[in-house]
Amino acid sequence: MSDPARAAELMANASRMEGAGQHGNALALLTQAVEVAPDMAPAWDRLGLCLQSLKKYNDAVLAHRQARSIDPLLGSAAHNLGLALNRSGQRTQAIQTLEAAINEIPQDPSLYRLLGMLWADSGQLSKARSVYEAGLAIGQPDLPLQTRHSIVLIQLGERAAGIAGLEQVLQQNPDHIRARYSLAVALQEQGQHAAAIGHYQQVLQRRSDHIQAANNLAQAAMAIGQWGLAQRVAQALLQALPNHPIALALPHIHRCLCLWDGLEKIDAQADALFAARVAAGQRTQLAPLMHIERCADPLTNLQVAQEWSKRVTLQPRFSHGQPTARPTRLHIGYLSNDFRDHPVGHLVAALFDHHDSDRFQITAYGHGPNDGSAWRQRIESSVETYRDLHPIGVRPAAEQIHADGVHILIDLMGHTTGARPGICAQRPAPIQVNWLGYPGTSGAPFMDYIIGDPIVSPPDEAHTFSERLALMPDCYQSNDDQVDVPTAPDRASVGLPEQGLVLCSFNQSFKLDPVLFGVWMDVLKAQPDSVLWLLCRHRRGRENLAKEAQRHGVDSSRLIFAERVSKQAHLARMQLADLALDTRIYNGHTTTSDALRCGVPVLTLKGHHFASRVSESLLHATGMGELVCADLDQYREQALALCSAPEQLKSIRSRILHQNAQAPLFDTARFCRNLEGLLDQIWSAACRPDHSGTPLTPQGPLQS
Repeated sequence: MSDPARAAELMANASRMEGAGQHGNALALLTQAVEVAPDMAPAWDRLGLCLQSLKKYNDAVLAHRQARSIDPLLGSAAHNLGLALNRSGQRTQAIQTLEAAINEIPQDPSLYRLLGMLWADSGQLSKARSVYEAGLAIGQPDLPLQTRHSIVLIQLGERAAGIAGLEQVLQQNPDHIRARYSLAVALQEQGQHAAAIGHYQQVLQRRSDHIQAANNLAQAAMAIGQWGLAQRVAQALLQALPNHPIALALPHIHRCLCLWDGLEKIDAQADALFAARVAAGQRTQLAPLMHIERCADPLTNLQVAQEWSKRVTLQPRFSHGQPTARPTRLHIGYLSNDFRDHPVGHLVAALFDHHDSDRFQITAYGHGPNDGSAWRQRIESSVETYRDLHPIGVRPAAEQIHADGVHILIDLMGHTTGARPGICAQRPAPIQVNWLGYPGTSGAPFMDYIIGDPIVSPPDEAHTFSERLALMPDCYQSNDDQVDVPTAPDRASVGLPEQGLVLCSFNQSFKLDPVLFGVWMDVLKAQPDSVLWLLCRHRRGRENLAKEAQRHGVDSSRLIFAERVSKQAHLARMQLADLALDTRIYNGHTTTSDALRCGVPVLTLKGHHFASRVSESLLHATGMGELVCADLDQYREQALALCSAPEQLKSIRSRILHQNAQAPLFDTARFCRNLEGLLDQIWSAACRPDHSGTPLTPQGPLQS
């Protein structure tokens, strides 16, 4: 005879056991419950859940099926059966079971939630969306279901609708952790880092152990230069989890804050963690951009980039036939987040004006926000077609590029902030090229070429790039020859003393390092009337640099910190500098070409990887190779010599300004013709096909 009361008592005791983590004892009690009440469906359902907690999924399936056979309308039994089937590796049966249950119990939202989740986990986002919408249509308020629906909308590229749905959930329940976290992620992916930070902080206020929210909070803080916040969050994470991958970002955070004490130890810990995660087959989470700023070994840079590129979801890839003879107009697509008031936007704006429209069709694919700047307007008006991909997801973006019939897609992002490598990972174009934004190899199997030059990417180091080299003859960097340099302001208006030598380094603070800073301090001590003009946006970074100067015996008042200003205002003030001192491991790039445009000599070092060779390339492209030093000793000697010879500095400035008029670096038409020749060679190599891997030039494969 069935004894439901005794079964209910046993189930209550089992709940207490489970709450104490004693699942084995709970299992014994629940087994007794179904023995004393074999016709009690909830008892069988609870038994199945306990078996799932013990990872006995096949036994759990039998228990949930028994519950379903007793009471086919018990929604929890159908839901839990689907869960157990999926966990036991029977996803197809789980889906079929849930679909049948929905026909029998159409008013249970939990069934729609689980079925939609299974379709989403299978990559069938459209089917997941249909299931969620069917669940919402039954009219029962269900915030978890609405949350999942909103997340799928975002994944399908309908960001605005998805974000609006998450906001509606939070209006009804501000404590809904999943909705708030998902909203933060969506905003972060859109580049709205400040808004994302607020939501991550609210998640952590409600659940302090939400590790991924803390990790993302640190990443968002880094993205907008809130280095103090990033450091605090990273340190808290590492106290809780010493091997958390945020340790891989700690060297970058410390460099941005110019916190150099113990930097070698922090770097070594990050390198050890990277190696350990690679050996364990785990995602490394070491961003390549954060690695090339401190490591000039191109083979290690390649490994880091390859590991990072494994993170990219390889969605179904578009297929392409073998390229044939060159079409009348080769369709070139430029893909970037930075078609705006940004260094990359500044560099390419004039390039689009010079493309030969009879031979090339140019489409710009912008996936960044429209900042309303003159730079954005200029780029939009100078290309044949501008596609705004910012509001849509990765898959629709790739579909658009593929539908447009792009022959060669040039990614201007690489591994820089705002990149969307998932677009290129789907192969929307038959040939894909890495250029300009990221100074190094992508490490990605879906990128075919990298555009460099013989200095930044020498042919004998082709093995350190995952892409085939495509070499520009003069310099890989394009520049705008239509920029007018404004009249220089007076020194006092930008915080400079009226007299004395002005040394400058307008590179971002993460490019500074204690070794080179020590050399700069030696120069200041040798020139008592000199000042060092720096760009450091963070208060703590400025304070740390001031302390470092004092440690070297230099009055910190001789460090002049510049504010962030517009491009034109920066070019105007740049002319007040007498000598620009380049950084060592990650050179000035646009910073160096801006200085040269203004006639300011730039002293640099020969480097060992792409990022540390850019200034050398730029100097050679302006005929000023004499300012490239072989080593740190020569750098120090030449800096001291130039600072003690003001007339020589003036002479060099005059030479630079005179040579700029004919220099390849500032001849955009010449650059564009060479680039077009290189793109022709890339297409020709694809048509042969040419598997030699020999670096290409605008004239053809490089001759050995």
